[in-house]
Amino acid sequence: MRRCDETGWVKIGATCSAGRRSLWLRVNYKPDANPLVTLSNQVESFELCAGRGGDDAYVEIANDNPAFAGLLDIMLTAQFAAET
Repeated sequence: MRRCDETGWVKIGATCSAGRRSLWLRVNYKPDANPLVTLSNQVESFELCAGRGGDDAYVEIANDNPAFAGLLDIMLTAQFAAET
């Protein structure tokens, strides 16, 4: 199974000309968070994967990272653009 087929991944990137490579995002909410309202203090981490089915590159950014809030905002903006 490709990483991007696991539960929770959302495609936020363009697809390559071969139709196999892209960028995906998964947001990991805190247990008591409301996923309908995404605020950085409700998120434990977010993950990015890219490449062929998301299997070429992977990173997880935890909420203790100084750049977390800004990067999460960018990723959620990209997700909105990809879904609308």
